[in-house]
Amino acid sequence: MIPGGKAINKYTAPGFVFSVGMSPANAAAALAALQVLTAEPSRVTQLHQRSQLFLNLAQQKGLNTGISQNSPIIPVIIREAAKAIQLSQRLLQAGINVQPIVYPAVSYNAVRLRFFLTCLHTPEQIQFILENLSIQAIFLLLIFRLTHSKVYRTPLKVLWSSVNAF
Repeated sequence: MIPGGKAINKYTAPGFVFSVGMSPANAAAALAALQVLTAEPSRVTQLHQRSQLFLNLAQQKGLNTGISQNSPIIPVIIREAAKAIQLSQRLLQAGINVQPIVYPAVSYNAVRLRFFLTCLHTPEQIQFILENLSIQAIFLLLIFRLTHSKVYRTPLKVLWSSVNAF
């Protein structure tokens, strides 16, 4: 019964439409994960260190990480769906699997690539990801500007500084 006086089947109420019980396989996986975390608490510390490294390096490169802090899920806000999708595809060609998060999951001007870090990511992998992301973002910005404006007269230094606006 849902408050409000109407007899409604609670399983058709909005909060329950997509609710299902956990499968035995998922329950076993969750239990195994908790057992690993109990046996190896250093994994959590390492995850925090790797997440902070990613966040610090991304911000040093001028990438917009929004209000991200203290989380292994780090967005890089791109703002435009087409650019985020192109970046995702170009990064996949480099061996980096990151998905674009677009409207309606986020607002139109908050489109992003969402990176999920684990304690198994190495500092070298994190640097590889961010170097490739920076290079691909600059490449797409240059292509966009060359095809949509008179940028051919703009010095490269100016273009490089405008990556943050990307």
